[in-house]
Amino acid sequence: MFFRITPALKILLILNIAIYFINNLLFSGIVVSGIPLRYWVIDIFALQPIYDNYAITNSGILGFGFGIWQLITYQFLHADFGHLFFNMFALYMFSTELEETWGSGKYLFFYLISGIGAGLLHLLISPLLGQTAPTIGASGSLYGIIIAFAMLNPDRRIIMFPLFIPIPARVFGIGMMAISLIIGLTSQDGIAHFAHFGGALTGILLLKFGERTPIFRIARKYVKFGIPSYEHIDNSNRRRKINSSGNIFERKYQSNDPNSNYYAHWSNPNQNVQTNVNRPKTHTKSSNVLNNIEIGGVIITQEKIDEILDKISANGYKSLTEQEKYILTEISKKI
Repeated sequence: MFFRITPALKILLILNIAIYFINNLLFSGIVVSGIPLRYWVIDIFALQPIYDNYAITNSGILGFGFGIWQLITYQFLHADFGHLFFNMFALYMFSTELEETWGSGKYLFFYLISGIGAGLLHLLISPLLGQTAPTIGASGSLYGIIIAFAMLNPDRRIIMFPLFIPIPARVFGIGMMAISLIIGLTSQDGIAHFAHFGGALTGILLLKFGERTPIFRIARKYVKFGIPSYEHIDNSNRRRKINSSGNIFERKYQSNDPNSNYYAHWSNPNQNVQTNVNRPKTHTKSSNVLNNIEIGGVIITQEKIDEILDKISANGYKSLTEQEKYILTEISKKI
């Protein structure tokens, strides 16, 4: 369970690692106009400052300066292996549970928008602090992911380097934001601390107000990698949740109708699910026992039930996925 990697997270890890090695190793040996190709990549795709001493700047080798695409591309460039390793390790540690809870679409959009927010705040603040160097790295996006994890799991214990003392996630998140803000105001170490703070701040705003905008609805509808991800169906008032094994989780809401009922169904499209028409007459609800509870045509084993209960014991009810919550609810009705 510790080493599980969800699909969108896997894509982000592969892209960041591949781009680092291609740019820092392969492109370092390719020279264009007397300059290694990796520096041309940094010039075009790193986040270049818009203003230098309040004048539009043409920074970089090519003198091109800022480009709107750089708010995305800078997130996938890293200065050295240590920069890459610690960003990717932290991203792995905090992302899996978020993607399982939100779905791939929302997770990926949250990651990218946090990075954009981080870049925008850095572009706004950096000229005031005399910071005019290009900015690279996934740290802004990562801070958005960290603050989201802390807000959704405030009491989860986290070991914070270098203290190695378990602290609540909410304290960890607040501490990371405070450190970024304080160092950003007092230090000139060449690190974009306000980008870190901006990523966390963007994450907070997305969690508070993101669902009021269409961005996450679009993400759930069009961005899927085969794991839990909400699919909104325009011509009906229902949501569908799909995971990698093909399981479908549907809810139908009719909140405007006082006589409406709640409908839930979980099935596997790759299996022949028995319906009321083709179900053997000898099969009754009383035939379900704790070791073989049938839900929507899928047998839930005692091992699966124990796994869900252990997860609640370790991390609380909020740590369950929607599918696990549904299974638990249906089991309580059958026992």
